Amino acid sequence: MSKAKHEKLKWELRYIDAWADGEGGWDWNASYKVCDFTTRGKHLKRAFARNLRAQGVEPKRGVFRIDYDGTMMELCVRRDGQPLYAALPIS
Repeated sequence: MSKAKHEKLKWELRYIDAWADGEGGWDWNASYKVCDFTTRGKHLKRAFARNLRAQGVEPKRGVFRIDYDGTMMELCVRRDGQPLYAALPIS
């Protein structure tokens, strides 16, 4: 395993206020910082879900999905893709 997989990564958890763009996508209107968290470079989605639960948000399977584009993660409503929370990397 590479050393990078064991590095601690810092994330900022944010609540998202998003608007439908009319073309099936979503635009962030505003976002609000909830907390910071750290994790190792492995199982990022699991760490994101665990930190959501610590904040009282239960990301139930089948209702929500976690999208990860290699840079940030979003908790989205599976039905329409509306983003509710995001984890953004902290440099």
